[in-house]
Amino acid sequence: MRLSFQTVLSASFLYAHTSAQTPNATATNTTSTDPSTSTTSPPTPTPIDTSNLKILILGAGATGLSAAHQLSTLGIPASNLRILEASNVIGGRMKNQQVFDKNIPAVSWVSGKGTGRNTIKPYFWELVQAAGVEGTVSDFENQWMPYIWNDTDLLLDELEGEAVEGGEGDAGDGDGRTLADKIEEYLMGDYNVTIEVNEAWTAMETNFLCLEALSATLWAEGLPDVSIRQAQNMCGWNPLNNPFYEFVEWYYFDYEFGEAPVGLSAKNTNPLEVWELYGTKYFHVTDARGWMPVLEPLGAGATVELNTRVTNIAYGEEGVQVTVVNADNTTSTLGADYVISTFSVGVLQDQHSTLFSPPLTPTYQNSLFQFPMSAYLKIYIRFPTRFWGKVFLYNYADERRGYFPLWQNMEAKGYYSLVADDYHVLMATVTGEEALRLERLSDADILEEAVEVLRNMWSKVPDATGIHVHRWNSDPLFRGSKTSYPVGITTAAHVKLQTPLEGSGGRVYVSGDAMHPTLSGYVHGALEQGRQTGREVFECASRPTGVLCLCSRNMFCNTYDCPDDCDPEATEQKGTVVVKKPKQKGGNGNKKSGASNLSMTVQLAISMVVTGIGLL
Repeated sequence: MRLSFQTVLSASFLYAHTSAQTPNATATNTTSTDPSTSTTSPPTPTPIDTSNLKILILGAGATGLSAAHQLSTLGIPASNLRILEASNVIGGRMKNQQVFDKNIPAVSWVSGKGTGRNTIKPYFWELVQAAGVEGTVSDFENQWMPYIWNDTDLLLDELEGEAVEGGEGDAGDGDGRTLADKIEEYLMGDYNVTIEVNEAWTAMETNFLCLEALSATLWAEGLPDVSIRQAQNMCGWNPLNNPFYEFVEWYYFDYEFGEAPVGLSAKNTNPLEVWELYGTKYFHVTDARGWMPVLEPLGAGATVELNTRVTNIAYGEEGVQVTVVNADNTTSTLGADYVISTFSVGVLQDQHSTLFSPPLTPTYQNSLFQFPMSAYLKIYIRFPTRFWGKVFLYNYADERRGYFPLWQNMEAKGYYSLVADDYHVLMATVTGEEALRLERLSDADILEEAVEVLRNMWSKVPDATGIHVHRWNSDPLFRGSKTSYPVGITTAAHVKLQTPLEGSGGRVYVSGDAMHPTLSGYVHGALEQGRQTGREVFECASRPTGVLCLCSRNMFCNTYDCPDDCDPEATEQKGTVVVKKPKQKGGNGNKKSGASNLSMTVQLAISMVVTGIGLL
């Protein structure tokens, strides 16, 4: 059985954001051009003496390390550039984990290898190549992915191994049938779920064409955003009570975003900007060092202080005071000229009331709480022997949507060369509400449920010898796995988050992947936003009245949003990068053509949006 996933990887997901800007302007340049290299960027001012400039970066994840690298490159010495990290390792959500007796990266895949419309390779991919990180490019289109339905009598151990290529000999029933014969019977007879799954994929592909057209029309006509669930219903997709349709839907959306379609924006997830810019190839790390060869050099020019937990950031026009709890449990206060906070939005939402003095303004909080952190749970289970085959991914369709739907073979060749053949570990991926439910259970309870599912998939499943679960949402250092894309989110919300805190005199910056309007929720966004914030801090220190200091960068439109009282010297430098008012994201910016040739179904759907009729 070979299922085609071409549509999954090439389907255009919209990842765009509205903007609270001029109503009729259109974006003329949506590429996230680096202002330091653009011909239309403001000239770099002559730097002031920065030898005594003290900068604190809070968090040693991808954003914090990227910001540190930028500042170090611009001349800030390591003695004055300090990174405070609460845990005992760097990497943040990209850190390595000790899973049983092996080193496993918390992040397995990074999307966008550099084959999209952007002729410039992503910054991250350049770092990967420079560091020589070992990995493989996932080929979902040509990968055999068996499915099992919890009501079938034919289990996966009767479908795997050499029999898939055509086995010989008796299948074990004493009736002379070979295993290949039995598989053929499975594919053509009552046991078959392949036909139903393929029907579901085909229906989703058709549905996606409608979703693309609907999204384009919502943008072009300036209509309100709707959830993917609402948009799907408009286009005739209803997966309820069909486990195969629900699995395909889970694979398309939940597996990518960590959220179910009911909570995802239709306008802001089609097309997916990281795929549009950098292509649909996924790089899967197989290096035993994980991503550390990429991240460690970024922090080499700074002083990294581990086991240092920030409890308060007191700021004002004259400077910043950061209170920390050190590794020996003592408390100290560190002074700084500038602070870059790279805490996740989940942590900021959880601790904002005590973390900042004075408190965040209501306007800033309004933007902050628009960004939910999704739940993306990986559950590693170890067995004394391997009872599964050589396939990399196994799928499970259950009447309960998103219930242990996908299992990874941690011994699959070409993917996990970092583990020995005797590792005997399967990893389940669970997302959304189901992941949150499991996080609240004990390891023993999770293991009991998971093994029961596996025994619906294979006939001979021994008792497990161990389980490893990192509860990202429960972890106070993360409070979630990645940024999600809620209905109605705007570019203005992203831009507000990256604007220096009001009352800090431009001294306190908040950075991270959530602040990047086009690459939010992805490693690319974390690295790019860190680089940009580092550059802005340095420019503010060099020229407090300049564009990079007083104006907010809108990476979506590649513009700067400058206040009316911005330095005249700065506002004179206009162009495609620096403008007084950034341009509105509209139908021409990053949309595909075809909005004017809508089917009757989509035209009816649009009228439903306007009238509010029939939305679930």
